[in-house]
Amino acid sequence: MKRTLFFAASFFALSAAASLIAGAAPSTPAKWWKLGERSGSPAKTRARITRYYQRMFPRLTLQDYALGSGALSKDMRRQDEELGAFSPAGFVLDKGAKLWRRPFPDGKSYASCYPDGGKGAAAHYPFYSDRQQGVVTIPVSLNACREKHGLKPLPYGKPEIVALETYLTSLSNGAPIAVEARSQGAVRAFRAGQEFFFRDEGQLGLACASCHFGAVGHYLRAQLLSPALGMTATFPKYRMKWGKVGTIDQRFRGCQKKIRAKPEPFESVNYRNLQFFLAYLGDGITIKVPGNGP
Repeated sequence: MKRTLFFAASFFALSAAASLIAGAAPSTPAKWWKLGERSGSPAKTRARITRYYQRMFPRLTLQDYALGSGALSKDMRRQDEELGAFSPAGFVLDKGAKLWRRPFPDGKSYASCYPDGGKGAAAHYPFYSDRQQGVVTIPVSLNACREKHGLKPLPYGKPEIVALETYLTSLSNGAPIAVEARSQGAVRAFRAGQEFFFRDEGQLGLACASCHFGAVGHYLRAQLLSPALGMTATFPKYRMKWGKVGTIDQRFRGCQKKIRAKPEPFESVNYRNLQFFLAYLGDGITIKVPGNGP
């Protein structure tokens, strides 16, 4: 934890000139790491975290957080809007739509596996399944659908399943995230995701929270560090850094590489719990997929 605090403090010293929508670069948050402690229900944890960001960025609305770093910088927001007008993500969305409609050998399609043909379904993902004793994400559900209809599962993180996830999630565009964490299993998964988010790891001894809580709103080199709130609302998204559309798991893997930790496989238990934690924090924030970013 000492290494985390020292590293986070270095961000503050380097970013005093940051130009933010919410005002000047925020001051060093007091005891931000305490947000990683268990305190009551997931709902109470979400309320504490939401208040934390509201104190730091009082001009932002809840919906602004779907913009990621664009919520904090006018320049970043303008760049994202310009990128969205010519984004290659549209081709991925079209590919996903074709795959979605392609009939299975038994004549059914992916739509048969989701209520209302998938419309609005992504707003409730990921969710905790008592039957499967774990968190079910959209890619996991897509492969379960394939296996149900006699097809082999697709490899996670590859273009075909990313395209399918992009299209299915886009069927919930405009809907607020509505992830629940009520059962005992769901609460355990939420806590596991929270612990993973705040856990120091890698050669640099940093946690996800070091950047997205401790140094949020500051620059790491040329990158403006975004809030954790609303992080899942625009994934899958096209990032110029990647040169393609990627999932939230790809973002997790990239962050682990930056802190010199070993990235986990796509859809690992830790990643699914982490996605569950972040999605629950973003309840009420409107989905907009595919997103675009630097």
